Amino acid sequence: MPRSSSPNPYSIFDADVDDAWKPLPSSSFHPFFSSPRKKVHKDDIADLEGVCMKEFRLNLGNVRSRMLEHVEAQQSAFDRLCTDLRATTDASGRRRIADNFVRNAASSARDFANETQITCNEMQAYCFSKLSENNEELKKEVKRLEDAAQIRELEQKISEDEMRIAFQGEKAALEASLREELVACQICTRNARNIIILPCLHAQFCQQCLEAHKAQNDSSCPACRGPIRALLPYIA
Repeated sequence: MPRSSSPNPYSIFDADVDDAWKPLPSSSFHPFFSSPRKKVHKDDIADLEGVCMKEFRLNLGNVRSRMLEHVEAQQSAFDRLCTDLRATTDASGRRRIADNFVRNAASSARDFANETQITCNEMQAYCFSKLSENNEELKKEVKRLEDAAQIRELEQKISEDEMRIAFQGEKAALEASLREELVACQICTRNARNIIILPCLHAQFCQQCLEAHKAQNDSSCPACRGPIRALLPYIA
């Protein structure tokens, strides 16, 4: 089979058998081994760790360490691959070495992906728990407001009852005062009214006050100044 004019830079199986001992550059074997353009400083991670832990329980330091360990393990495995390929002249042996490397790399990637999924699940569980806590706090706040509204309603009812009782008391006192005023003699304001004056029919006075009034040689009604012809007793 003729050689391809542009071999796949990501496959070690397309390399010529005579050139298989030459290690491929790490930067061209897989983008995962490419050096990052900008490194994140530890201080930058430390500044964000508190926020991430508080908001969604992600330890950036642990994530960074685990990723670096994974990268270093992959790089070390790749270096061993290159060393083994240099030391092996048999084509089938080189293919077996490469096959084992790819299988181990895939297994390592799966393990790393599983750990990452676990971290993701833990983050989601934490966020859900915080959401539940916030809902509980919201429920408590709603309950507190409802209790406060009930207390205000009860206080308002008590206040209305007190005002109604006070009004009824004042009303009763006023009625009693009016009754006393209507029943009491207008002259002495102590004795009950018990005499009707004829012929004018005024009855705002008691017998004692009218007799005292007549004793002063005044035979006219104290209310209308009309003549008193007779006094008619009555019970108020």
